[in-house]
Parts: sequence; structure tokens; C-alpha cells
Amino acid sequence: MILSRKLGDFLVYNFMKLWDGERLSQINNLSTSLRIEFLADVLTSHANECFDSIPEDLQCTIKELGRM
Repeated sequence: MILSRKLGDFLVYNFMKLWDGERLSQINNLSTSLRIEFLADVLTSHANECFDSIPEDLQCTIKELGRM
């Protein structure tokens, strides 16, 4: 399987997120899905000061997208 270099950053991020120090969950390698998960993680991050100003229904949708 040949992966795009642009996808590599998302794969590294996903690897770091899924690695528990002993084992690695299955990594999703679909580029669209990885990008959506990353965006959802950024938007729901504690560092995002604007998350509370996002309407509640959209907050739920963003959290669901992060679980894809």
C-alpha cells in the first residue's frame, strides 16, 4: 500500500493517540477519516478556548465524528 506523504502526519498523530505503552489498537489509514478525527480532536481539545461557544448540538456532532 502506498500512502501519501501528507497522510503521514495524521498517521503519526493517530499512532501516538492509540499507543498505550504496550499495545497498539488497529490504526485507521483512510485519509478522509484520519483528517476528520484529527479535526474533531482539535476542536474538542481543552486548549480550544472557543469550544464552549459552539452550539451544543454541533458539539455532540463533533464528538461523534471523533469516534469514527
